[in-house]
Amino acid sequence: MNPAQPAEGEPYGRTVVAADEDHEMILMRWRAGATCAPHDHGDASGVIHLLEGVFTERVYARDGDRLAIVRTREVVAPAIVEVGAEHIHDMRCDRAGASLHVYRPRIHGMRVYDLARREVLVVSDDCGAWIPSDPALVLAREPGFGP
Repeated sequence: MNPAQPAEGEPYGRTVVAADEDHEMILMRWRAGATCAPHDHGDASGVIHLLEGVFTERVYARDGDRLAIVRTREVVAPAIVEVGAEHIHDMRCDRAGASLHVYRPRIHGMRVYDLARREVLVVSDDCGAWIPSDPALVLAREPGFGP
């Protein structure tokens, strides 16, 4: 199965391989040089299997009304990145890449952190980790959490 190519302005294309309320598996094709927005995974935990590419992951922690970068690391495929329900991170793919994401339970209520506008967006379940250009994909907005 080939993952969807990224749409204009999005860091990666998403192909849902399998999903029900208990789990979700998504295959992603990353654009070279693309960075997703800082985000959590709702109440889900999971693993990201980096299939190809060189990625930089930045992990954030809440520090009052801001997000602080607490760790930056380079991860070269093939590799596994684990994420917990409280894990806030972003990822950059230096070259074109691919990754397989497996979450349990299925991601609901993912929060994407818009650092430029200092707000948190709760996005729909079919939105990726980016600031959506379609306002219908934003389910709620919360103030706070800038750099």
